Amino acid sequence: MRWESFRKSILILILLGCKMLGYGQDLFDYDNSKKYADYLFEAGRYEESATEYDRVVYLNANDTSAWQNLLVSMQYLELYQESIQRLHAIEAISTSSIEFGKIHTYALFSSSRFEEISSVIPSYSFKSTDVVFLNSASFALAGNWENAQMETGKIKDAPYLVQQMHDISVEAQERNRKSPFLAGALSTVVPGMGKIYTGRWKDGLFSLLLITTTGYQAYRIISEKGIDRPGAWIFGGLALGFYTGNIYGSVKSAKVYNEFEEKKYEDRVQYLLDIYYGR
Repeated sequence: MRWESFRKSILILILLGCKMLGYGQDLFDYDNSKKYADYLFEAGRYEESATEYDRVVYLNANDTSAWQNLLVSMQYLELYQESIQRLHAIEAISTSSIEFGKIHTYALFSSSRFEEISSVIPSYSFKSTDVVFLNSASFALAGNWENAQMETGKIKDAPYLVQQMHDISVEAQERNRKSPFLAGALSTVVPGMGKIYTGRWKDGLFSLLLITTTGYQAYRIISEKGIDRPGAWIFGGLALGFYTGNIYGSVKSAKVYNEFEEKKYEDRVQYLLDIYYGR
């Protein structure tokens, strides 16, 4: 009896083991892997979702949505070049749709490869309005605002994003720029004036006060005690150093001002791109 009970117990354990093994295999089949990958993607766990979508496309290379989410997961991880390489390597499905086109162009925008965008757009089934918007955005972010404006002018009654791109490109060309040469020249004549010209009033007035104070101290010592006094050399050297540094700082201030203004318009373009890509 004991032997018979032992045999039954062993048989039950074997049957349970086989059932658990089959259940474990089901956990990693295509359907369950796809559900788990989608869950990870929606939860923003992109490193894990990329790994899981890799399994999904291995099990079913024809799953278009899995390929798209795999590439998007990679891009959320800032693997832009890798996502493009993976896109080019897909063979099981057609990748000429607008969805894959958005993935490709997003990677190029995100890696600042603006000059390549116009050449890849024809490979995808973009609408004419998409083509105009993407081309104008690439021109704008490359600093070519005139071409961006010309591109947006190709469509009458343009949709919101294209119209906004047009307005930004016009404003960017009309914005106030500061001349580094003029800023340096102004500070050469009147210390601090170049910084005031670029809108940095406090820095300009401080430079003027500092240079005139040290210059006056040097002049006073030279007038009263002669040029051979240590104080004359100390204050004279300080005044000269502050003076030349002020000219350099004024030139740099004009450049920084222009860069800051340019960045404001670039940020507005990037905002439109975020709307377009939905990210």
